[in-house]
Amino acid sequence: MSNVNKYTDFNNDDMNINEPHEYYIEKRDFTSLEAWIKCREVKIFFYQEGIRFYRISRGSLYELKDHLIGCYDLVYIEITLKQEGEVLIESAKNYIEWIYQLC
Repeated sequence: MSNVNKYTDFNNDDMNINEPHEYYIEKRDFTSLEAWIKCREVKIFFYQEGIRFYRISRGSLYELKDHLIGCYDLVYIEITLKQEGEVLIESAKNYIEWIYQLC
């Protein structure tokens, strides 16, 4: 049985990287690592799902505002509660817009 490890040990003398050699191309940087490539795919997927989630959330906020106005019009709630709800809705919409600006 061989004592050969497919991983190299990191040591300051030769600056080897603790990665399987078959996944690392020394003439390239970390972007050649299979793990980095897979993580990037996952990150892009979750980024796209996040954008989709915020679009749906924004639509739900408009629906909530419509219900709030309807409750006020039918005298189920007082103006102060309607105004408090509108402030919260605007705050959530501003947060979503801030997220869009980051993207």
